[in-house]
Amino acid sequence: MIKRSAVDAFLRRKLQSFLWMKKLKREDLLEEFKRYKVKPVFKTDNWLHQSVCFHIGMRNPEFLFLLDMGTGKTKILLDLMTQRLREGKLKRALVTVNGQLTLSSWEKAVEVHSDLEPILINSSTIEEKWEKLISPTGDLAVIDYSGLHLALSKKIKQGPKGVLLRDDKKVEQLKKLYNFFAGDESHEVKNTDTLRFAILRKLTKDMDYRYASTGTPMGRNPEDAFGQFLLIDHGETFSDTLGMFREAFFLQGFNNWGAKEYTFDKKKEILFNQFMQHRSIRYLEEECGDLPKCHPIELKLDFAREQREHYLRAVEGLISAGGKLSEMDNNYHRMRQIVAGFMHWKDE
Repeated sequence: MIKRSAVDAFLRRKLQSFLWMKKLKREDLLEEFKRYKVKPVFKTDNWLHQSVCFHIGMRNPEFLFLLDMGTGKTKILLDLMTQRLREGKLKRALVTVNGQLTLSSWEKAVEVHSDLEPILINSSTIEEKWEKLISPTGDLAVIDYSGLHLALSKKIKQGPKGVLLRDDKKVEQLKKLYNFFAGDESHEVKNTDTLRFAILRKLTKDMDYRYASTGTPMGRNPEDAFGQFLLIDHGETFSDTLGMFREAFFLQGFNNWGAKEYTFDKKKEILFNQFMQHRSIRYLEEECGDLPKCHPIELKLDFAREQREHYLRAVEGLISAGGKLSEMDNNYHRMRQIVAGFMHWKDE
C-alpha cells in the first residue's frame, strides 16, 4: 500500500502545459527560431502545428506528439533529428516503427523532408538485423518493434521451447552508438510487462533525446498512457511505478474470480488530462487549419510468392461461389486477410 499522503503530494505537483502554444502565430515562431544559436533550416515547409511541435521538441528533449493521422508526425521527428545533427549533438538516431510497410513510408519521408541518410533494417534474419544495428553507416536506423525485440534478445533453455530474455550485452553496445530515440506509433509499447518494453526501457534510458508519436495514445483504458510516458520521460509525469499511477487515478476492486481489478476513476478525468499535457501535446485534424486538401497516394506492393498463391485460391473460391453470399463473403474476407499479411489457410 502507498500512503495516502504520498499519493496526494504526487497529485498536487505543479506540472507544465503546452496548450497555450497552440495560440502562437507563424510570425511568433519565426521570431523564436531566429534566437536559436544554430538557425533551423527546413527542407520542406512546415504547417503551423508542425512548427509548434518542433519548437516544443527543441526545448524539451523528452516529449510525446499525439497527432492525428496525416498531420505530419514523421516530418516533425525528422526536423528534430536534422536540427540536432546541425548543432553537432546527434550521434545517431534509432527509430522504431510498427511494421515492415511503415519502413518504406519512412524511407520516402526521409528523402522528401531531410538530407539525412537512413539505414532501413528490413533483413529477414535476426543476425542480419543485429549486424546492421551494430554497424550503422547513416544518420538514423529504422527498424520495426518486433525486429528490434528479436535482435536484442537471447534464447535460453527453459521448458520444451526455451524462452527469450533481454540481451544486456547487446543493449549496452547499442547505447554507445545511438543518443536519439523516436518511437513511431508508440502505443505499440503500452504494455510495461512485455520483453519489448523492457528492452526499449534499458536501451533508451541514458539517451539524450527521447520522443514518441502516435495518433491513438490509448483506447478505452487510460492505463495505456503509462508505459508510453514512462518510456519517454522516465516517470516524470505519471511516476515510475505502476502502483503510484493506479493509486492516483484508479479505483481498486475485485473481479468475479477474486483478483484485483483497477477501474479508472472518472472523477479524475480532468486531472488526468492535465497530467498528460505535462510532456505531450495533442492535435486533432480539425485543429490543423493550414492542412492541404487530402490527396490519395497509391502504393504498388508486390505479393510474396506464397501470398500470391493463397490469394489466387481465394479469388477462385469467390468465382466458384455461384452467387452464394456466405461463400462469397468468406472468400472475400480471406482475400483481405492475405493482403494484410495473414497467411494461415485451412482446407476445411
